[in-house]
Amino acid sequence: MNKINNQVEILENLSKILDVEADTGYEYLECKFEVDEQSVNTKFVFSLNGSIVNRAISLKNRLQNMRLVLMLHSMMKSQTGGDWKSMTLTIDENREAKTHFEY
Repeated sequence: MNKINNQVEILENLSKILDVEADTGYEYLECKFEVDEQSVNTKFVFSLNGSIVNRAISLKNRLQNMRLVLMLHSMMKSQTGGDWKSMTLTIDENREAKTHFEY
């Protein structure tokens, strides 16, 4: 598997975890991952019936997310030199995912 496919697989796994964490029928969800050396701070929100819901991610999934985000960060840094500080993953009502990186 090539390096880009590895990154896509990580993003797909993160998307699946977040999809499970949000309530069924959400309009969109957004999770901001802030990387700080070997830890990841997470802010997770989603929209349901027009209301914004802030929710903590379950411990099991929080640990899995941290592992995946740190792996993605390390992979991207070694491949391109990009040392992003945060990544926002957004999933819309059609379950299409988008990412935004802040350096």
